Amino acid sequence: RIVTTGAGSSASCRHRFSDFGRVRAELIRGSPGVVLPALPEKQVLNRFAPEFVEKRGKMLELFMHKLISHPIVVASSILSNFLDWPEQLVGAAKAISCTVQLPPLELSDAGDPLSDASKGVMALHDELGASRSTFKSLIGKQHDTSTAVFELSRNFTELSNNSLNTVLRSHLVTFADGAQGLAAIIRQQSDENGDCALLVALKTYKMLAYALHEQLKARQKLIAAIDKANASLADLQTQVSKMSGRAGKEKKVAELDQQCDAIKEKVSAMRDEHSLFTRTLQWEIERFHRAKNAELSSALADMAVRNRDIVLREHAAWSEVVANLSGLEGSVVQP
Repeated sequence: RIVTTGAGSSASCRHRFSDFGRVRAELIRGSPGVVLPALPEKQVLNRFAPEFVEKRGKMLELFMHKLISHPIVVASSILSNFLDWPEQLVGAAKAISCTVQLPPLELSDAGDPLSDASKGVMALHDELGASRSTFKSLIGKQHDTSTAVFELSRNFTELSNNSLNTVLRSHLVTFADGAQGLAAIIRQQSDENGDCALLVALKTYKMLAYALHEQLKARQKLIAAIDKANASLADLQTQVSKMSGRAGKEKKVAELDQQCDAIKEKVSAMRDEHSLFTRTLQWEIERFHRAKNAELSSALADMAVRNRDIVLREHAAWSEVVANLSGLEGSVVQP
């Protein structure tokens, strides 16, 4: 169930998962150049498993947030119809869209301003993905470490119960208790990192980088279509030039002229689309980097603070173990 509130009004609707893919495709066709994140991949096996359903729900929530917060897409009738918005919400969305100022199309001697953009965007996509994978691996290792430390605590507790360790019993129990507390701290670090803003931001901007790549590829296809149409036009014009003035070719020349006019009209429309496509993509790229820089810098700072605090707690826990061991009879530990 999707609930939208704003402008003193609200709306709710329900949709199947396949409906989200359809509306994304329609929005992209209707607004060439806009960048929308991909939907979570379908899963055939275990698609009703609670963990998968929860994960897909979060991804759909992120997807809808990106749609509604997009100042161009939010004013599309495709979106408002999909969400069953009343007039108040539609009007508020259109007011937001009016604030968008696309950059002018600036052609330079260097050529296409976006000629190398796709390569750079895909490199960024891969680097964000690699960073996220490494971070998830670190989180997994932290989880394994917490399990190992807890197991070590249990091992020392068993050692303390052995009649051959009577002298060491208090030392073993003290260390086991301290290790159990440390295991809990390390597990908390793993859990907090697994649910931190950095992990979400890395995934979000990896998805958006790929969406940018998709639109850059679509723009290249449009350029190829323009070039192909221009080549066809040049061929037809050559035929007209050869036939013009020749007796009996008047009808054929007229037909070719009509075809030339149709192609010219088509090329003109495609050039207009290309201009809007380019300006929208330039605006999207600038918007993408501005948001990425802000969210990642904030997420990195948050992660650093959280892990610093955890490490300080670990240090305090170890210090307490040292102090407790040093206070035992026969201890050689220096506090």
